[in-house]
Amino acid sequence: MTSGSTILVFPRSTSSASRRLLRKELLRALRDSERPVIVDLSDSRALDHEDVNLLLDCVSLAVGRDTQLLLIAGSSDMQVLLDVIRVSSLVPVFQSLKEALEFKPQHRPASHICRARDFNKAGVVR
Repeated sequence: MTSGSTILVFPRSTSSASRRLLRKELLRALRDSERPVIVDLSDSRALDHEDVNLLLDCVSLAVGRDTQLLLIAGSSDMQVLLDVIRVSSLVPVFQSLKEALEFKPQHRPASHICRARDFNKAGVVR
């Protein structure tokens, strides 16, 4: 852990044992931590369907618990992949750990439901 964040490195290994361990660690961190959870994908060259499902499970759990999840793409190829699976539209994605640690979120409680009157004329939430 660094700067109050939990940092987990996505393994390059595709063994089922390493995936099970990562799933367990990620889901536990997202359930138990009130601090941001940073997942470092910079050592991964690609994601298969199990990896994508794990990331989507993490995003779902983070949103449901109002826990901050940050991803480190580490490369433009991984950034494009995260864009294609639309994860980058749900959670912040950075190119480096330094950028992720410097990130200051504009926190808005997940329980706040935006209604039409919450938007100004430009369509920005007030």
